[in-house]
Amino acid sequence: MQLEDLATEIILVISDHLSSQSDINALACTSRWLHDILNPVLYRYNVQNHESSALSWALAEGENKTAEYCLNAGGVYSSKYYLDFFHFWGLPMFCYNEPLFLAYRYRKGFLDALGISKPSCGGQCEGFRRRFPPSRLASKSVDKYDAVISLMIDRGVDVNQAVNHRTVTEWGWTVLSVAVHHHDERLVRLLISKGANVHTRYLLQQTVLHMAAEAEEENIVRALLQQNVDVQATRTDGVTALHVGIRNEAVLRLLLEAGADTEARTDNLSTSLHLAAIWGSTGPVRALIEHGARIDAKGENQSTPLHWASKWGHGEVARILIENY
Repeated sequence: MQLEDLATEIILVISDHLSSQSDINALACTSRWLHDILNPVLYRYNVQNHESSALSWALAEGENKTAEYCLNAGGVYSSKYYLDFFHFWGLPMFCYNEPLFLAYRYRKGFLDALGISKPSCGGQCEGFRRRFPPSRLASKSVDKYDAVISLMIDRGVDVNQAVNHRTVTEWGWTVLSVAVHHHDERLVRLLISKGANVHTRYLLQQTVLHMAAEAEEENIVRALLQQNVDVQATRTDGVTALHVGIRNEAVLRLLLEAGADTEARTDNLSTSLHLAAIWGSTGPVRALIEHGARIDAKGENQSTPLHWASKWGHGEVARILIENY
């Protein structure tokens, strides 16, 4: 009698008496028929005896099918295992307690290794670069990591959970805010499509619109405005997205076209035109004037935008302000 002649139930009983994951795997590898029977058993064993280590591997490798098998077997992430895993690879361990964030970090490491993501973590990314040498990149794509992130959310991982076990208003981050901070438009759009809250207030009551405007990310600002975010939202210091967006004319115009208030004041009474005059770029100054910004607005110590342009030596900005006075 051959193994294939045995009933499935008998094979499962045999697997119950095998003492290790490697023994079960060895039996599963003897034929496609046995693999189909024992593959779910292997994942259950991994969940029950190895703290879902296969799920961590799936997140690191962008292997959606493996992640799905793990989740079907009841897999959940283990803080202890992930800490050990990160320590082994020499990876940064701030904000390590949330599986969706871990999936993102591996995705970011892959993009860093490709050299197509914007720098964000300096030397801390060295561990990721070691994990993804050029010889391993050919078989991977960012689509695989996006699929894992989508799967995790679809299977119940909270897309809006703070990634570091702090409330988001107390140095907390969500995966969405991290993606904005890292200039990742593609992931921002994916997270929004999966229900990420674009209205969340973070430290100092800032929003992701503040972050995107300050990062000069025109396309991310556009994506957020399409979700009807509050363009007038203020931080605890009175700063709006328009105030922090004055370095980039395209971003500024998007905010202005969405109705951003040119007369909004910071705690020190500065308008966006005051700040644009300090920055010294003519494009943003012209855009603000075109949208009705008051050239004679008085800020702290009765200073006007012209005062600031003159003080910082921005002659061309001063000329524009005088011409439109």
